[in-house]
This record gives sequence, C-alpha cells and structure tokens, in this order.
Amino acid sequence: MRIGIIGSGRIGGNTARRLAEAGHEVRLSFARDPASLVQLAGEIGPNASEGTPAGAVAFAEVIVFAVPWGAIPQALEQAGSLAGKVVIDTTNQFGSGPQPAGGQTAAQFSRRSSRPRRRAARAPSGWCSGCAATTLTPSGSSPA
Repeated sequence: MRIGIIGSGRIGGNTARRLAEAGHEVRLSFARDPASLVQLAGEIGPNASEGTPAGAVAFAEVIVFAVPWGAIPQALEQAGSLAGKVVIDTTNQFGSGPQPAGGQTAAQFSRRSSRPRRRAARAPSGWCSGCAATTLTPSGSSPA
C-alpha cells in the first residue's frame, strides 16, 4: 500500500519506518528542515521517499497526519484536497495554534479543519513516538 506521511517527526518518522519495514511504500513530507526528509528516507530504505505534502497526498491511498498542533493549518494548506483519501490523524491538542470551541473534541475540530469528503480515523490519544517505534509489526501482532 502507498502511504503518505505528513509530518516526519518522532511519530510520523517512526510510523513511516515501521510501515516501510512491513513492505508498504511511504512518502515523507512536511518538516522544518526539508533536508531531514532526504536523510530519513535514506535511513528507512528503498520503500521510503520524500516530497511535499501535496505530493504525498497524490502518491498515497492513506495519509498519516502527524504534525504539531500549531502546524495543522499550514500542513492542511500545503496538502491540498484530501478527497477520497483515508486519513489517520495522530495530532494531539498541545501547544499553540487554533483551539477547539468549548465542548468540541480534538477529533471534531480536526475533522472540520480538514477538507470534506475524506474518510478519517483518529489515532488513540495514547499513541506516542515510542508506540510507533515499537508496536507496529509486519504481521500486525504485538512485538515479542
């Protein structure tokens, strides 16, 4: 499967690494330092490449959205339309940036902030960089 990663920090980078190890093709995008995308793709291996958020969306069937809370608007703008894509949202409501209205959950806010006509799954709030680095396995089972 082709998977676009928007946000290549700890969560996005570790998720990309594990998915590539499982045989999926991943396209990394959206980093403070674009050169870090080239380096990370090289470390991950032949199933990884780098590009822009819009390029990752065009490339992939599934998008993993793993950016800091305050970067959501910029990342979505750079990604463009997510129509027809499955989006796995790993963002957590920490830091600066737009906030949900009173009584609105982070998932509701994120769904309204992103583009319409896409299917979305919210990653559990306990999803962390360590989880992404150790719990995803090629068979889908827990590591030994």
